[in-house]
Amino acid sequence: MQPNRLPAPVLLAMGTGLAYGLISEMIFLQASDLLVGTLSLSFLVLVPVAIGALTVVLGPKNLKRSWPYAVFMPWLVCLAVGILVGVLAMEAWVCIIIGMPVFFVMSSVGGALTKAIMDARRDSGTLGAWIGLAALSPMLLMPVEGQWQPRPTTREVVQVVEVDAPADRVWAQFIEVSPITAAERPFAWFRLLGLPQPVEAVLTNPGAAGMRRASYDNGMRVLEPTLVWEPAQRYRFGVMLDPTAATYSPLWAALAGDHLVVEHVEYRIEAGAGSGDSVRLTLTSRYTLRTPLNRYAGLWIDFLLSDFEHTILQVVKNRAEAGLERRE
Repeated sequence: MQPNRLPAPVLLAMGTGLAYGLISEMIFLQASDLLVGTLSLSFLVLVPVAIGALTVVLGPKNLKRSWPYAVFMPWLVCLAVGILVGVLAMEAWVCIIIGMPVFFVMSSVGGALTKAIMDARRDSGTLGAWIGLAALSPMLLMPVEGQWQPRPTTREVVQVVEVDAPADRVWAQFIEVSPITAAERPFAWFRLLGLPQPVEAVLTNPGAAGMRRASYDNGMRVLEPTLVWEPAQRYRFGVMLDPTAATYSPLWAALAGDHLVVEHVEYRIEAGAGSGDSVRLTLTSRYTLRTPLNRYAGLWIDFLLSDFEHTILQVVKNRAEAGLERRE
């Protein structure tokens, strides 16, 4: 008895959609310096529409007029595209994960529209025109989108923690961070998604003219010039990638410059709600986002930054409450 195999039309539909997705990825990556890259409406919205259309129109006769097939079969093709793009290191895994929900939704739209056209029993010319338009529209609109600058959006991410320690001890734990051990790191989603983990932060010239240098486990280094220095109360610094570092965060590298600018990060110490020397420590990150999908991208950036801030605050809290001394 032979094992069950996918019908040839299904394999053809999936293979065509997969090939189209990979070719589109390569085209948009090559055009990223001149026109628009994969972080664009042309790619994120129109390419999956075409994948959905191809998956349905080339599907087997007994399935392609089925709504479940038209809506959900394109997801499998998009998933295969994402996995191959990640395996081939064409995009960072975290970028693929962020983009995949958009691909799923828009591929279903493409599949559903194609089924609707077929159900309307239009002539073959109408269906062919739709498939051609769906397949070519990402490349045709890419130069147009390249002339359009998305409006920027400024957002803040805030995390607060109560620390049972005096303000000066808490202050000492975040103005300079000695190497963080594996045992000190709580569970964090940003680590699970493959983003780099903070290692340490070294402060030079403490005071208003100071500079902090933060390092990460993938070799990334960040320069953090002091913007506000109010000992045991408030510390604000800028954030910029160290151009001499060997490697960068994949997400930051994909967004930095034109799409993402971290304006500043600020620690603030205030009187706590508890008794004794307890304080309330607030960590705020302010950034400006300029993408075609600011609301969607902002939700992901907010989530990852909030998770990152939580990790840092837990390290500071545990060290301050344990009475650990900052290195000299």
